[in-house]
Amino acid sequence: MASSIRVGVLGSQGKMGKKLVEFLRTSAPEGWVLSAEISRNENPAPLFECDLVIEFSSPDAVISTLRQATTAGNKSTAWVIASTGWKLDQRRELEEYAKKAWIVAGSNLSLSVIAFQTILKTAAPLMQSLGMLPVIVESHHNQKKDAPSGTAITLQRIVSPSGPGNVQTHSIRAGKIVGEHVVRFIGQNEEIVLSHRAEDRSIFASGAIRFGQWLLKEKQQKGEPAGLISVEKIGYNELL
Repeated sequence: MASSIRVGVLGSQGKMGKKLVEFLRTSAPEGWVLSAEISRNENPAPLFECDLVIEFSSPDAVISTLRQATTAGNKSTAWVIASTGWKLDQRRELEEYAKKAWIVAGSNLSLSVIAFQTILKTAAPLMQSLGMLPVIVESHHNQKKDAPSGTAITLQRIVSPSGPGNVQTHSIRAGKIVGEHVVRFIGQNEEIVLSHRAEDRSIFASGAIRFGQWLLKEKQQKGEPAGLISVEKIGYNELL
């Protein structure tokens, strides 16, 4: 791995993009250099000179950028994808591009959320054996477009692998809520509640950087792309 890692940010003017840029300027790992800050509507060409691009924009912006990267013949840049609200055809196009370049993607890049999901994977079968049904309540700021959130959709798959679409899920969009996900396991006369609440977007920025470090290490060790890598399938201990 090169001693200097050139990092680009796609979606640099959004809420998370601004937080990531700030984090990279003040708390970047040693040797990391913020090399490109690109908003959704800007020419993405500077990103193709980077070793790693971290994206907090939208599926439309990601697909448009990757198409231009393909035209430019770029295969060396690694990508951390954090957008949610993907359509099926967009997801398939992302998977095709991941055959040529290293990409890790997830609905939530907070390491504590990954830990929360790991806990739920153990808890859900136990709750099912007790006859307790899962109900998800997720809350975000009033400008968030997708509902339910990408994280809530991931939680649906975890608590009910055989029927995620049947999990009762409620979305709240109000004020400036950063993000809260509550999973209620409800029985006849009792309830168990597990939850995660984000209080500052810096947890997503630091998590994105950790996933970027992991991805660059994988790329260096294995060479050929491994296809689209879901953050949920990366061992939690591998990130620590």
